[in-house]
Formats: sequence, C-alpha cells, structure tokens
Amino acid sequence: MPAASQVPTSRIVLLAMTLFLSAVAMYMPVVYDGYDFIDFDDYKYVKYNTYIHGGFTVEALLWACKGDGAVFPMPLTWYSYMLDIELFGLNPSGMHMTNILHHALNTVLLFLWLLAIVRRTIPAAETGRGVWVSACLALLFAVHPLQVESVVWIAERNNLLSTMFWLLAMLAYFWYTHKINGRRYLIVTLLFVLGLASKPVVVTLPCVLWLMDFWPLRRVSWPYHEPAQRRQMLRLALEKIPWLLLSVVCGGITYLAVQKSCMAPIALITLTKRLANAVVSYAMYLQKNVWPADLCILYPYPEHLPCWQVTLSCSLLLAISLLALRQLPRHPWLAVGWLWFVGTLMPVIGITQAGAQSMADRFTYVPNIGIYLIAGWAALAWMQRWHHAAGILTLVTLFVSVYFTNFTGQYLPRWKDTRTLFTYVIAVTKNNHPAYKILGDDASYANHTTEAIAYYKIYLRLTDNDEVRANLGSLLLREGHIEEAKLHLLEALRLNSRLPHAYHNLGLIHYRTGNFPEAVRCYQQAITADPMYFKSYVALGNIWGELGEYEKAIAAFHGAIQLDGKSVEAHYGLGLALARAGQSKAAWLQYRILRQLNVGKAEELYRIIQLK
Repeated sequence: MPAASQVPTSRIVLLAMTLFLSAVAMYMPVVYDGYDFIDFDDYKYVKYNTYIHGGFTVEALLWACKGDGAVFPMPLTWYSYMLDIELFGLNPSGMHMTNILHHALNTVLLFLWLLAIVRRTIPAAETGRGVWVSACLALLFAVHPLQVESVVWIAERNNLLSTMFWLLAMLAYFWYTHKINGRRYLIVTLLFVLGLASKPVVVTLPCVLWLMDFWPLRRVSWPYHEPAQRRQMLRLALEKIPWLLLSVVCGGITYLAVQKSCMAPIALITLTKRLANAVVSYAMYLQKNVWPADLCILYPYPEHLPCWQVTLSCSLLLAISLLALRQLPRHPWLAVGWLWFVGTLMPVIGITQAGAQSMADRFTYVPNIGIYLIAGWAALAWMQRWHHAAGILTLVTLFVSVYFTNFTGQYLPRWKDTRTLFTYVIAVTKNNHPAYKILGDDASYANHTTEAIAYYKIYLRLTDNDEVRANLGSLLLREGHIEEAKLHLLEALRLNSRLPHAYHNLGLIHYRTGNFPEAVRCYQQAITADPMYFKSYVALGNIWGELGEYEKAIAAFHGAIQLDGKSVEAHYGLGLALARAGQSKAAWLQYRILRQLNVGKAEELYRIIQLK
C-alpha cells in the first residue's frame, strides 16, 4: 500500500465515485422494475397525503411545520417529498430514485468521514492501508442487506435524510476541532438541527461527538482520571450543552407525539418484557450483521422470550462491554465503536415501545457504523502484523461483498409491492397478526373480497381488533353473508362505539331486511360518531324519501352536499325529494346542477319533475 504522500486526490475521488455508483447499481432494479408504494406508512405519508400533492404550496409548507402528519415531527422530510412531487409527480419510481441517491451519498460521506479518522489515527506511512480499509467499510455499508428497508421503503426517507446530516455534522465537527471558533461551531449546530428536522433519532449525536473527543480526536488523553484530564472532560461536556438542550427539547416533543399516537401502554407490554426484548434485540442485531437471513419489515412482538435466550444475550453484551473496557488504553476504537452501537440504538430499542414491532432493520442504519468502525480498525491492527495482509484483506473484502450482495439481491424483489412483501413476511415469521391485517386491507382495496375475508379471519384468530371486525363485516355484507356480517359489526361496536362505517353497514343490513326505523337509527349514530361521514347522510336521505318524510330527506341531502358539493348521488336525491315535496323550483335548480355533473341522471330527474 502506498504512503500518505503517494495516495493522490484523484484516487480518493475515483474510490468515492466507485462507491457512489456501486450503491446506485445495487438498488437500480427498484426503479427499473417499477416497485410500488407499500401499504405501511407509504400510503399515509405520500400516496394519500393530499397536503403534499400540490408540491411547495404555502399550505403544505405550514402544515409540515406542525408535525401532525407522522408519528413524530419531520418537516425537512416533508419538504423532500414535496420536491419529489414537483420533479416526478406522484410517481413511486422517482421517489425510489431519490432514496437510492441519498443512500449513495451517505455511502460517500461515510467513506470521507472514515478517511478523516484515518488521518487522525494512522501513521503517514500506513495511510494507504487506511484508505483501502475505509473504502471496504463504505462498500459494506452500501450493499449490506440490513440497509434494504431504509433504502427501498419510501416512508424511510427520514432515515436517509437524517443520516446525511448526521455524517455532515460529524465531518464538520472534525473540521471544527481542527480550528475551534464560533463560526464552525454554528455550522455543526445548523447541521445537527437539520438532522433533527429530518428525524428526531439524531438526538444521540451530541453523545457520539463526545465519544469522538476520546477517540479518534484525542481531545482527552489517557489516563482519564487525572485532574487535568477531568477538567478537560468537563470543558468538552460544557461545549456540548447547547446541543444536549436541543436533544432534550426535541426528544420531549417526540415522546409526547409518539405517546399520543402509538406508544404501547405499559399495561399491554410490561417494562420487564420490554427490557428483556431490548437485550435480545441487541444480540439479534449483531447476529443479523453477520447472517442476515429472514429479514422482514415487521418483526412481531414475542408472546414469550425463553429465559435461556435472555440470559445468553445478556451474557454476550456484558462480555463485549467488559472486553471493550479492558482494551480501552490499547484499542480505544473498540470501546468507541461498541458504545456508538449501543448508544445510538437506545432511543429505538423498545424501552419506550412505539408500534407493534419487536425490532426493525431500519433502526440499524446509523448504529451499525459503530460495528464497521470496530471491524475496520481491527483489520488495520491485524495488517500491521502481517506482511501479506493487504492481499488477504482484498480477497476477504471481495468474498464479503459478494456474500452480502447475494442476500441483498434475494431480498430486494420482496419489496415489489404490498402483497409481495407481506406474503413474504408471514412466510418468515409466526403469528404476525399485523401482516395479515395489511394483506387483508390490500386485498380489499383490490376488490379481492374472498381473499381479504380469509386474511381478516386469520387475523382475528390471533387477536381481536375493532377495525378489522368492522372491515370484515363490510366485506361479508358485500358477499351476502348478512347474519355473519351483523355479528362482526356488533362486536366491532362493542369494542369501539365510535366506528361510523360499522354503524353505516348495520344500517344497510336493517334496510335490506326491511327494518327501516332501526336503519335510520344506525345511520344517525354513524353521523353522530363522525359528522363528516358522507355515506350516511345520503343513505339517510334515501330512506327518509322512501318513508315519505321529504323534509327530513331534504335536510339529509343538504348535509351531504355540504360535505361534497359535486356528488351526483346527493344532488339527484335532493332533486327527487324536492320534486316529491312539491318544491318544483328548487328541484329544477338541482336539475341544472346535474346537467353539469351527469347528463344521464339529470335527464332522469327531468322526467320525474315533469311527471310531478
């Protein structure tokens, strides 16, 4: 390997370009094969999020700052989606391409950051080896299958964007420590704030920067317990206080937002169970770094964790921690990399549980950098002892890259669409009831009613849910299974008395069986549960019309038109009720409106008015 003076800038640029193109090439099938949105946050964040569909509008820009479109505030991520809309429209391929480019850029930034560490820690004569190891680690980051979830899932744009600002802030911090001044400090702060505005998980960055002070920056020297070093450690801690305050504020806002929307109650998942799951998850993340088999988007929360598994996982974590502390004077990179991994996973390890997952591959996008750091500097330490180490490292890198690329290549096609992905999920996990619900919803959207009913019934055998029962009742009603549908709808309302669609479908059952008074009551309850529930206004208008209560029918149709002024059904029903009530002038007005909306229905109303 050449020495530092023999590693020209052109070679660094060539390596960076190669890494960028390797990351892009790895994921280009996602664009070429037209991967779709996934009905798991993609629909909520992008596909059906009308706030961003107009691109950069004043309303959208203000809405993004409110932080009510996702579990946590992420205004910069919303702006990124708006830019995609401006460039590509509501096109998943364009949005996938943006994700891929972000990942490729993150790969290059990681490479540059590792080079900055090399320059701080490796003798000039060995810098060439450090450059090669940095490139190998960045390539591993680019192609590792654990990254698939963050790159291919459009809803994970926040992870990619926040990591970009994280790495930029790390590079800026190295630049700041080279020549400390207020301007450079503000640049680091700005990049940190931009990271927080992309995804609040960046709250751990100040602690990681403090780790960097120990190694590789060596702003504190060993032994750390000497008075001079303790004072220096205090000064460095004070330096981080503004950033820590930003983290505390952002973390508090995020906690309240998550608690309001999807925080799992202690009564459902006890603290003891969360702690046990957190310990096992740490061990599983380490395992999946080496053997990334059966990866999936949604790992179900275990009903029971065997005592041996918790004990073994705890022993592994404790052993690595003790080894890292013991090697601190000689190999500080081991402790720094391990604390990076453990610390950056802490906000998402599940102690404050949000969502139904026990763990998630996307959570490792930044934490695994700590593992790469350990692997890289262990390789450099080994290369110092062996004359032919560089050649062996090249062969190992080639083997490992092919090994992980193969896993990634097999996993990518699973993300083609919702049906493909979650069919795979239920194949590699057990009792994954959220996956069955998502498959049922997807089949229902596609009008595959029989398939949707089957998925919902499997879900209900595993657990109970008011929304699933209401959806199942609706589908059974559509298929003509009235009594079975009624049972599920009544049970859904027993679980949750604020389900307008359940009341509405019960109203349809009573209407079809001739029980008009009960149908009216159900439609009214649907409107009480949700005053914006359009369907029940129309149904109520129709049934009042059939009962000859024309004034009540007119009022119901007026309510429907206030919600949807272009509804052909509502205007036709109103015109019909007006005509039957003898209000011909008002009925003709509805006829003229219908002429602009639907000529066929307008002519039908015309004949009825003429007869009256």
